[in-house]
Parts: sequence; structure tokens; C-alpha cells
Amino acid sequence: MRRVLIVLLTMLVLGGCNHSKPIEGPRAISFVSQYNRALVENVEDLREHELKLYGSYLLDGRTARLFDAERLYYNEELPGWDYDNTQYWISKAQYHFCAIYPYVAPCTFSDVEGKVTIANYEGSTGGPDVLYAVAKRDLAVNEDFSTVPLHFRHACAALQFNLINASNATLTDVRNIRLVGLHNKGHFSFDVNGAVSWQLDNSTIG
Repeated sequence: MRRVLIVLLTMLVLGGCNHSKPIEGPRAISFVSQYNRALVENVEDLREHELKLYGSYLLDGRTARLFDAERLYYNEELPGWDYDNTQYWISKAQYHFCAIYPYVAPCTFSDVEGKVTIANYEGSTGGPDVLYAVAKRDLAVNEDFSTVPLHFRHACAALQFNLINASNATLTDVRNIRLVGLHNKGHFSFDVNGAVSWQLDNSTIG
């Protein structure tokens, strides 16, 4: 009888352990791009040229680089944005992320300033527009391990023209047009707080 009671008590103790909270492993950092049709008319263009990602984190007064021109590409199997150098959230760290489209844009990133600079960008070559996004995540305030949204914005403004003749009638058939004296090259910078600046080159087109 005593042996039976011991077995029953052991089963009850082990059964109670099943209600304990499971130990969670490291969680990978993931991203999702957010934009509208006014920003990107064809989503396939965004996926074709891919994204460039920079990122760093601050922990115990020290800053460490997490992503250094990491290539973000669209993975149809997920589906969603993916990257090869998988990184995991570190508890209590403060994170900053900067993304650029297209991936081929020539960029540098400063950990100290938290600033990305795109040098010698030519805005009249007919290539893809430059988009940028910043994101922050402070795990010391909130243990949020969810997917990081990248809200993209335009680095340039599109020019539109309304051509009229001497009678102020709109011209609908224009065979050739040329713009001269416009600055078409410059250095674009943005930081982790979303502040942006342009430094135009002295050269002009035409």
C-alpha cells in the first residue's frame, strides 16, 4: 500500500511540472517593408533591386555593428524579406536600423552618428529611385521581438511639367525636350532619427 501511494504522489508531482512555462530560445530579427502605391507603383521593382540594411545596437554603454550593408532579398518560400547573416535579439539592448533601396546604391554608415550617406547619386539617369527607411527598437523599455517594420520614404522628388503653347493650350504631343542647368548629382544623408539632408554637387546637366 505504501509503495502504491509513493507512485501516485510521484505521478502528481511530475504532472504538475508540465504546467511550467517553457524555456524560449533566441529569436531571429526579421523585417517587413511598408509602402503604398504612391511610393512604389510596381512591387516587383522593389524585389528586383533588393534592399541594403545597416543596423547597430547599444548595450551597457557599448555600440556594436549588427548589419553592415546586409542584402535583404524577397524569399518566395517564406514569403517575405530574408537575409543570410541571421541575427538574434539581445535582451535589454537598444537597436537602430537603416534600410536603402536599391541595394546597389553606394552607401557608408557611421555607428557614432547613426547616419547613412549615399555619395554621388545621379538623379537623372533613369535608374531606380532612392528610398530609405529607419526603425528603432528599445528592448530595455519593452521586450518586443516582433518583426521590424521598415516604412520607406522617397529621397528625391519627381518633377512634372505642363507644357503650353503661345495660346496657353496644353501640348499633348511633344517629340523632344531638354533640360539644362539643373543639378543632378549630390550626397544624400539620413540618420536613425529620420533627419535628412542633401549636399548638391557643383556640376549641372546640359
